Amino acid sequence: MTSHPSYDSLSSRYDDHRPPPPLPRHGWRLLSPVGAGPSPRNGHTSVVDPDTNTMYLFGGYDGKVHYNDLYALSLPPPSTPARTSQGNRTDNRKSNNGGMWFMLSNKASSSSVASSSSTSSISSLSSSSSDAASSSLPTARSLHSAVIYQGSMYIYGGVGQKETRSLWGGRSVSQEIYGSMERFNLRTQEWSIVFPSSNNNNGNNNNNNNNNNPPARDGHSAVVYGDCMYIYGGSNDVEVFDDIWRFSFATHSWTRLPISVIGDQLPPKHLQRRLHTACMVDSVMYIVGGYQGQTCFNDVLKYNVITGSLEVVPC
Repeated sequence: MTSHPSYDSLSSRYDDHRPPPPLPRHGWRLLSPVGAGPSPRNGHTSVVDPDTNTMYLFGGYDGKVHYNDLYALSLPPPSTPARTSQGNRTDNRKSNNGGMWFMLSNKASSSSVASSSSTSSISSLSSSSSDAASSSLPTARSLHSAVIYQGSMYIYGGVGQKETRSLWGGRSVSQEIYGSMERFNLRTQEWSIVFPSSNNNNGNNNNNNNNNNPPARDGHSAVVYGDCMYIYGGSNDVEVFDDIWRFSFATHSWTRLPISVIGDQLPPKHLQRRLHTACMVDSVMYIVGGYQGQTCFNDVLKYNVITGSLEVVPC
């Protein structure tokens, strides 16, 4: 963790007639975007397209309803403090606009993204009807993951609700954990289903029980390095996972990666976690916090996706 020098330590380096240099300024700024934004929710995802400086928000849960709506927020340019004629910096944090919200139409592509073991291809859905096209729209969900790769947003997993009706007209709602992956093309603004090459593609990509693919889950994390996505942890409401999987965007294949724990600061059960966060720096995936089912963590782990080593970051 980076620590900044205290004001006292900086002042001690200067005499009383010379003011200390300004301290590093970090802080939150409340944006006030125009347009109708998303309703209150949790468990959603947000990713930024660096090419257009646009944030995309998908899904979530408000305590009663799961969502599968998609919003785009055009972000304001980063603020750069201006200088006065005397060379002093002025605070212009309040002068920037807060961007603009757009609700994107949930348009389904007439094709799904399939893959063989060697190449990716576009194949038609089993039916050309509008019902078949709408099937590629993601189901409403929360606690999924989202990443950006080459102009598309990929969402994976999550939890939603499944409604069933009995022969007598009764209705029941149950929770469903997903193992599906969907892609939203940021340029054409179309959704399509991503079928893993190891899946038999029986028309159902929601709960993937193939041993070559990760079990369905929610509350996991996902990052991108090179041409691959890496997911860690999560839960299926039966167990909390301690696994790391790699998805190749080139071959659409999943691979479970080995984990070599360095040191003795990490008991085996502490590898199991969900509702954590993760980010990628070079070839290292940094994992922060999480919940094991009985214990909340505040530690930082780092996993090297090349060597497979995992260790606790001293903080």
